[in-house]
Amino acid sequence: VMHQQQFIKRLWLTLCQRWHVKQMAAVLLRRLLSSSFEEVYPSLTVDVQMAIKTELLASIQMDGSSSIRKKVCDVAAELSRNLLARATASFILSNEGNSALLKHFSDLLPGILQAVDQSCYSGDDSVLKSLVEIADTAPKYLRPNLEATLQLCLKVGLFLLVLFLKPIGTFGSVFYEDADFIFEQDLTHSDWRYRHAGLRALSAIGEGCHQQMETILNEIVNFVLLFCQDPHPRVRYAACNAIGQMATDFAPTFQKKFHDKVISALLQTMEDQSNPRVQAHAAAALINFTEDCPKALLIPYLDNLVQHLHVIMVAKLQELIQKGTKLVLEQVVTSIASVADTAEEKFVPYYDLFMPSLKHIVENAVQKELRLLRGKTIECISLIGLAVGKEKFIPDASAVMQLLLKTQTDFNDLEDDDPQVSALLCFSQSLMGSDSVEDEFWVCLRLKCFRDLMFSFYSLNPVMISSNAGVFYPKLVWVLVNCMKVLNCHKISFFFLHIFCSVFSEAIPLLIGVIQAAESKAKENVNATENCISAVGKVMRYRPECINVSEVLPHWVSWLPLNEDKEEAVHTFNYLCDLIECNNPVVLGPDNTNLPKIFLIIAEGVANESIKSDYDCSKRLANVIRQVQVSGGLWTQCVSSLNEAHQKAIQDLLNTA
Repeated sequence: VMHQQQFIKRLWLTLCQRWHVKQMAAVLLRRLLSSSFEEVYPSLTVDVQMAIKTELLASIQMDGSSSIRKKVCDVAAELSRNLLARATASFILSNEGNSALLKHFSDLLPGILQAVDQSCYSGDDSVLKSLVEIADTAPKYLRPNLEATLQLCLKVGLFLLVLFLKPIGTFGSVFYEDADFIFEQDLTHSDWRYRHAGLRALSAIGEGCHQQMETILNEIVNFVLLFCQDPHPRVRYAACNAIGQMATDFAPTFQKKFHDKVISALLQTMEDQSNPRVQAHAAAALINFTEDCPKALLIPYLDNLVQHLHVIMVAKLQELIQKGTKLVLEQVVTSIASVADTAEEKFVPYYDLFMPSLKHIVENAVQKELRLLRGKTIECISLIGLAVGKEKFIPDASAVMQLLLKTQTDFNDLEDDDPQVSALLCFSQSLMGSDSVEDEFWVCLRLKCFRDLMFSFYSLNPVMISSNAGVFYPKLVWVLVNCMKVLNCHKISFFFLHIFCSVFSEAIPLLIGVIQAAESKAKENVNATENCISAVGKVMRYRPECINVSEVLPHWVSWLPLNEDKEEAVHTFNYLCDLIECNNPVVLGPDNTNLPKIFLIIAEGVANESIKSDYDCSKRLANVIRQVQVSGGLWTQCVSSLNEAHQKAIQDLLNTA
């Protein structure tokens, strides 16, 4: 770029020289502006840019040679075209929210489209980039000329531009009118790039023109499936992409109408051993298909699906061991998980076929570059466990959990976005199962797994709330609370009660560590923090015998209210009402000295809409306020400590609850 800047400066200076040198300089300058405008011109200083414009205008007016004036005019036109397009795009983007203004300047769009048409054929895409910016940020600006815009995209083969046109409401009808054009011109073109572009267009527009495409969906699907056998791998890849996208956009109609031909085509494409990317994308399309496929439709294909997936998984596992390739294996593992999730108990006969290989991956795929594969495999095991039920899964559940902890020797090595963290959460979910607890043994197995996972997560460091630790602890504690509530309905031995209380006692300091971490209130962490606050409240409310309530309660009150997690906020306010209504001395303080703080908590909850007027806790909180209202001095003290906005919130609560 630096050399180009120096070159353009010299070309500008050369315009002042003799006519034959000047003529060549004009030609070269135009070519440079045409091919590298965005890389060169904006990086020039303002003084140099102004000097170039001035010299161009002077040459047009004063040069005696008509041939030189023509070539200088060409340079000026090229420069003006680029500057006008950029200026127009910048103007539109800076006023994207002003619909009236954009409507007033809608006449500028035809000129931009014409400039795109001309520049693309000369190999310059700078104006196109400006149009893409407009379509992405201010799509409604294109609406008056949408058909012309689409025709331009079709003309130059730029189907990816359609990605940015999806938000436009009228796009569906325009596509419907041009669907035949897409099929005939591009999907039947001898050049693979046209076929590829046409398929990508179909992938992009399903959401934006759902109603129009649905009427010709049978024709589209039959046509797209042909390209799963296209000679070019990138076209086959695009066909898989289109199938996967339509499976999502038109679910469950797509699955109900085309299950036979789509499953067959994808399984056949997954056998494309010479093109791993095509294999992987066929597996990804199968995931999209099975996620929204009704169970009854999938069952007849289950045996065939399972056999194909198992053969491919074994082959790709060998490739991983021998060559280190993992792309297809990652997708196949997720496909297995998706099939199991849909098949549920019908997957039981195939459990033993997959579990040994999946456990092998978890045990051995411990290198950093394999963490995504390992995470997907953990999730796969979890979903299979949920599908087949505890009777089938219980022999492996504890062993898999111990394997996870054994192979993950240092949790501090896990990064914030490590997929293994979310996978471990998924595994813990598979152990939770339903809220019903049928026997002490199963509950204690859960308890042991939860305890080990809890301490392993905490070794991540309590500051790393955003790495899901703050999400895991509340889930753990709430599930344990549910277990205790169910078990208390039965005769439970003191031994098991002691185990549960022990785990609660160990969990509370970890939750508090997350809540009190330095960045706990940061935007990316606040939801997890509020989950932990709510979890502490639930332990105190439902299992007070397992915690020193008097010691923890003052801290818990100081953390209120919850402003982000509205659902958990309701739980905390209900518990706060319980405490106030029973005149809890820790909450109210000596001689009710804590009431101003409680008023502030309530006011902030109302102001942040954490409390709605139709909630039961709203009526309870309003009653608390009314009781204070009749005691003049205390009421004055509580209200005077609030600012104007908080006083209004209290009054709003009294008026509506």
